[in-house]
Amino acid sequence: MFKFLFKMVLLLILLGSLALLYTRHYYFIPTQIQQDPLPKVQTLVAQEKYSDAYEYLDYFMQFDYMKDNEEAKKVHESLSLKRNSFEYKKDKILEGILTGTSDELSGQVSAIGSDFFLFGDIRDLVIQGKNYFNKEEVDGVLVGLSSVGLVASASTLLSAGATTAPKAGVSVLKLARKQKYMPNWLAKFITKEAKVVAKTKNIKSVKPLLESVQVLYKNAGLQGSMKLLSKSKNLMHLSTISKYAKRFGKESHVLLKTTNGSILKHLPNVGKSTTKNIKVASTFGEGGLKSLSKVGDKNFIKSIKTYKSIGKVGYKGEYLNILLKGLNMVNDMILWMSSLIAGLFLVPWRLKRRTLA
Repeated sequence: MFKFLFKMVLLLILLGSLALLYTRHYYFIPTQIQQDPLPKVQTLVAQEKYSDAYEYLDYFMQFDYMKDNEEAKKVHESLSLKRNSFEYKKDKILEGILTGTSDELSGQVSAIGSDFFLFGDIRDLVIQGKNYFNKEEVDGVLVGLSSVGLVASASTLLSAGATTAPKAGVSVLKLARKQKYMPNWLAKFITKEAKVVAKTKNIKSVKPLLESVQVLYKNAGLQGSMKLLSKSKNLMHLSTISKYAKRFGKESHVLLKTTNGSILKHLPNVGKSTTKNIKVASTFGEGGLKSLSKVGDKNFIKSIKTYKSIGKVGYKGEYLNILLKGLNMVNDMILWMSSLIAGLFLVPWRLKRRTLA
């Protein structure tokens, strides 16, 4: 009886190890349950970042597991009502005009609109001039951008509006600087090239940058373009990010956030997958993207369906989550060794020796 039970355990180890090896290499085994956006949304609401909270939650509301979440529906609706209220919009528009910055789209649009009528560039130069006379810190990047903006405005007027792209690029960059989305490499580049523009009264040296920013703005929207801009490392990398924005549009920056920025790293590997599958994979974090690139669209979808069917095991799928994490900790070498040892014990060596004799 003991031998029988021992062999059954060995057989289970052998079959289980081989099954897990096969599944791991051909199917997606999620190591975590799909992300719950509500805790992050509640944090953003507490910080009065209603725009960020709404955009983040809105991204997740397209997926089945959040569509049926009653709490998420109520939060989504309340955020929408808040952002569409007259008082809220009025305050944000005035904030954009007077300060040139805002965390809300309506305020950001008014900030950029003021730049097109020279008011924005003059306003920013006055603010920085006041800082200088009060012996406060002067932002050389904003001064440089305002100077470039004045030259770009003159170019726009002389061309009867045919060169609005550079001017729009300047406005996005100014807003990105004020809201601390501008990376260091870009700040240094602008500071250097703004001197050239001021000297030559020509925006030729910064035109490629301004046009790239305009493309980013056109595809990802104002808020998205600034957040994507913050992830750029140089002009070439900015061009890569622009291509990414063309594919995912206004969801680009939220997708970037849900994957902790890893989407840019994994995009070359998952580029052939459908946009829908990439977005579903993003709800599992970076692990979802890695698995999608490894197993492909077909097996990924099969895995998701299986995962959903057993995902209600335990409270909110937490027992399943613990099991999957535990399995993920077992590396392939241990599984292969377990299979080999179990197989060796199961082989009837005594019978083999008799046969050979």
